[in-house]
Amino acid sequence: MKKILILIFVPILSFSQSAEDFLKKGIEKNKSNDFYGAISDLSQAIKINPNYGKAFSMRALCKSKLNDNPGVIEDMTIAIHLNSNEENSVRFMDYSTRGISRAKTNDLNGALADFNKVVELNPNDPDSYVSRGIVKKKINRNGCIDFKKACDLGNCQFYNDYCK
Repeated sequence: MKKILILIFVPILSFSQSAEDFLKKGIEKNKSNDFYGAISDLSQAIKINPNYGKAFSMRALCKSKLNDNPGVIEDMTIAIHLNSNEENSVRFMDYSTRGISRAKTNDLNGALADFNKVVELNPNDPDSYVSRGIVKKKINRNGCIDFKKACDLGNCQFYNDYCK
């Protein structure tokens, strides 16, 4: 009799989990480097709530740890749309993560557009200028302007290496 009750009760528990519950589980699995498990939980959160921008963002971050750049770009594109009213720090992370994956897949114009947005969202972050400068350098545009701005903000490595 106990086995029957357990078999009935376990499915009911899994159905009662909310999108937020799955997000929390996904975050914990990400912290313990269980990226596949995290992606599974985050996918469940998205299945429950297809407009859950935080779940798309987190799933993209997990996919980035697995070098699934097309998956990162796809999830972050959705997250950027869904998170359009979030605070700048959330939007900054979304655009930055997508920009890195676009650069890794040689979509340099897309990466440049994302890093332009990153700089707009946080103009005092030297790494944003470095990222944009690297992309500009790859497409034969003057990255030194961005490397100089990064240096002015405290990160002189690329300016010293490429512009002096």
